[in-house]
Amino acid sequence: MYKSVFRPSMLKKSLFVNKIRGLTSVTQNISLKGIFSLILVVLMLNISTQVNAQHNELSLSEFTRIIPKAETHIHFSALIYPDLALKLAKKNNVELSYSTPSELITDKTWTVSPFNAPSDELWGGYFQRLAEFQSVIKTSDDVKEVVVEWARRSGIVSNVKYAEIHIPYPNASTALDIDLDSYFEGFKLAREQIKEDYGIDLRYVGETYILSHDVINAAKKEVETYGKYKEETAIVGISILSIFPDITDVKPVLDLARSLGFKAPMHLGNRAFSPDKKELVKPMWDAIDILHIDRIDHGYFASFDLELVDHIADKKIPMTNCPHVIVGKFVFPKGDIAPTFTWDNFPFKLFYEHDVVASLHTDTPAMGSSYTLAEVYEEVVDQYDYDKEDVIVWAENSFRSALISDSEMKKYLKELKDWVYKNN
Repeated sequence: MYKSVFRPSMLKKSLFVNKIRGLTSVTQNISLKGIFSLILVVLMLNISTQVNAQHNELSLSEFTRIIPKAETHIHFSALIYPDLALKLAKKNNVELSYSTPSELITDKTWTVSPFNAPSDELWGGYFQRLAEFQSVIKTSDDVKEVVVEWARRSGIVSNVKYAEIHIPYPNASTALDIDLDSYFEGFKLAREQIKEDYGIDLRYVGETYILSHDVINAAKKEVETYGKYKEETAIVGISILSIFPDITDVKPVLDLARSLGFKAPMHLGNRAFSPDKKELVKPMWDAIDILHIDRIDHGYFASFDLELVDHIADKKIPMTNCPHVIVGKFVFPKGDIAPTFTWDNFPFKLFYEHDVVASLHTDTPAMGSSYTLAEVYEEVVDQYDYDKEDVIVWAENSFRSALISDSEMKKYLKELKDWVYKNN
């Protein structure tokens, strides 16, 4: 299994060895007694360092919770906490179908994962619920408040340093009744405030849904609009969400996005369109080898094909996994087509142990009973008996999943390396 190149034990050992090596240049002209004195001083310093490290050493739970992380797979539509939706609904005179957050928890469109929904009716109900929540957003301040509230409730408590929020396009299907200038202004204001208040570097990924060939041209127009706000709003990628068996049908939209300077992640392997497992993995092969996507978001069906898993690992394509949208916080009936994942068969463990650049994320942190990225990390540690070295790799992989430049990534990895040394 791949382990982080900057394991804390290796770092401390190498630093101590360098102390000894550094003495060689000054010991040649010193007496034997002086040499022993110098060695004794170094040994005492090293022992002192170890004692202090042991005294300040974080528990596995604390270490897991506060290690610096990147959160690159969260959806704006699922960042609207139930109590905040009620507040915005009252402000904007929007009527919701529930009156208290506790009332919502009993509704299966809120607590059942759509990816294992037992029927298309429930699947549709899930998106109707998201649309209902998005209908409360009317102003740039509303957009800003939703995003800033996520940073306050989840981002800072999980020590997120970099984040990418997937933002839907305002139209009838998303129920976002807000003009484009106000919409993107809200994201810009949120980014500025979150950076100032919490030190989180926030970027955005524009979403476009392509569920039929009829919307290809509409999707292109959406991408062009994202392009107009790209620099001002810090939109770094375009995420195409599609369930076409032939995923290459979306290539014209992907090509346009890249021509405008966007990275191209893609949601794959998380919604069954066929009972045939070979058909479920084919879009992933094509997305990698034909579309050359930059990141796989979800990708759970890759677990049906170990050759594909190894191919993803060899290509070093980042894969963002969101266990709490599949198992954990949600209630799961068995699906009629889509496989029901449990902690026993959730694919992250397989991906990680096959050296895939797999990372952990929340996807929908305001859904169900709400949860943070730190809780996701802690749950995976508990379920599979992982340790600090594993947590370090996941954190490292989270930054590798970011749609940023090589220089930015090196900066974040360097900061993570320094933090690990100081805190372990």
